[in-house]
Amino acid sequence: MAEFPQFNNAKLMIAASIRHCRTAIEDLPVGQIVVDKEGNIINVDASTREALGFENVDGMKVSALLVDAEKVFPQKLSLAFVGDLGVAAFPSAKGGRLPARIVCVPGAHRDTFLLSIVFG
Repeated sequence: MAEFPQFNNAKLMIAASIRHCRTAIEDLPVGQIVVDKEGNIINVDASTREALGFENVDGMKVSALLVDAEKVFPQKLSLAFVGDLGVAAFPSAKGGRLPARIVCVPGAHRDTFLLSIVFG
């Protein structure tokens, strides 16, 4: 079994670890959509707008952007829906569908929720 090299420099180890974590996070195909409890879009991050071809979606229902939304997305969000909402598909700007796992967490402001979207 191969042995790991010995590092005598703690700063080198920390820098390598930070670089590895940043690379892993930056390469994840993740998007974020902030919605209110009614499911109205408040904000969409730039990478998600670009990946899906969103233009003016603020104020729209997030379920309007999902294929078969009624199967995955609740009509009204509450703390009972925090967690994994399952896999849904978004229509792609290039045609077709982009499947994504949607995870719901409480938002920074009262009655808002953050939808973390992992494409794949």
